[in-house]
Amino acid sequence: MKKLFVGAAALLALGVAPALAADMPVKARPAPVAIESAYNWTGFYIGLNAGYGWGNASSINDPVDQASQNFFFETFFNPTLNTKFNSAFRQSGAIAGGQAGYNWQFSNRVVAGVETDLQFSDVRGRDIHGVLFALPPPAIVGLPFNAVAERRLEWFGTFRGRLGFLATPNLLLYGTGGLAYGETRSSGDVILTSAFSGIGNAPNNNLVFQCQTVTSPTACYTGSNRQTSVGWSAGAGGELRLGSNWSAKLEYLHVDLPSTSVRLVSPPPSTPGVSTIYRFNQQAYDFVRIGFNYAWGGGPVVAKY
Repeated sequence: MKKLFVGAAALLALGVAPALAADMPVKARPAPVAIESAYNWTGFYIGLNAGYGWGNASSINDPVDQASQNFFFETFFNPTLNTKFNSAFRQSGAIAGGQAGYNWQFSNRVVAGVETDLQFSDVRGRDIHGVLFALPPPAIVGLPFNAVAERRLEWFGTFRGRLGFLATPNLLLYGTGGLAYGETRSSGDVILTSAFSGIGNAPNNNLVFQCQTVTSPTACYTGSNRQTSVGWSAGAGGELRLGSNWSAKLEYLHVDLPSTSVRLVSPPPSTPGVSTIYRFNQQAYDFVRIGFNYAWGGGPVVAKY
């Protein structure tokens, strides 16, 4: 009898336990959690930018023919006369243009790419200063001149690599460097600021340069030219994704181009071939610009676990 009772109790326990388990509350399984919203930076992009640039410039006067050497390098009356026709000035102005490129995202942190841009530029500078010096008889003594030098960066472009890391999934900090090229307009004038009849062939200084005028002022030497040159560029910046396709960037860029020069010719009735050269220093420009890009193929990515 006792054995029968124990067996019945065991069977009852086996039947009730599943029912009780079914009625007990069960803790819900954790739902997948999004880590954070990120962006895939791989893909093409195109955009516009605008900014400001600046740099220092200077020129050295280098007379070509003997008459001009006598005129600019007169040592008997003023041993430092040649330096007075040299120049030093600052260039500055606005820039605007566009850029295009391609990015590769290699990991959650590393992004590399290439970019090219073309900029219209109004970065310019001008130096004008007065020069007063004496020439020996029978030439006129105390001739007042203005020495003028000007250089303007007309446009420039670059082709650069970019390498950066994602400070956040939406913010790329990068360094950049590569090729630069651009066109510069250089000009110069040596202007007599008061009228006189002409220097002619002054025997004491063998001067064949002539600067004769009826009115004042007149350009005794003048010239300008445009020159396209190739150099290098480097900089750094940050780019912030504003959505699936749009981004904004702030960038500093240094552009270094070779030196330029311009030949200044004395107009008739001077002896043909009378000229001097203004040799401008190397072009080193600094730019700060902001821009906006539109990208293809870089939609948002949400990682889950």
